[in-house]
Amino acid sequence: LLDNVIIFEAQPDSELDYQEAHDFCKARNAVLGKILNVQENKIVSNSLASFGTMWIGLLNDLENAKFKWKDGNKSAYRRWCSGQQPTNMAGCVVFRMDNLVNGQGCFDVVSCDMKFFFYCERRSNDADNFNSLTQILQGRLEEISQRC
Repeated sequence: LLDNVIIFEAQPDSELDYQEAHDFCKARNAVLGKILNVQENKIVSNSLASFGTMWIGLLNDLENAKFKWKDGNKSAYRRWCSGQQPTNMAGCVVFRMDNLVNGQGCFDVVSCDMKFFFYCERRSNDADNFNSLTQILQGRLEEISQRC
C-alpha cells in the first residue's frame, strides 16, 4: 500500500500558506500530502506529530459540495476533528496531530492564508533521489526503539 509513496518534508522553519506550500511541492514534481485511509493516518501521525498541524492537499469545493484533493481526485477517507464534515465552510484542510486519538490525527478546515508546516509526496515507482515513506518510517522506528 505505501511502498510507492515518496515523501520529503519541508524544513522545520518552512511554515507557508496553502498556495505557497502547494507551489513548493509542485516545483518538486510532487503534491501536498494525502491521507487516504486509517493506516496512512496512523503512519503520518506517528511520524510527523512533532509538527502539530500540517497542510494536506485537500480542499473544500463549495460549488460541488465535495472535498477533493488538489489534483482533482475525490476524497473518500476523511477523519474530521469535529466528528462531522464541515458544511458551507470555504477553506483549505489541515491535518492536526496535536491531540491524537487512537494514534490518529484529524482533518480541519481553516483559512488558506494561515501558515503551517507541510509535507510533499509523490506516488510513483520511480524513487529518484528520495526515500520511500516506509523506509523513512522504518528508520525512525529503529531510532526510537534504540532509545527505549
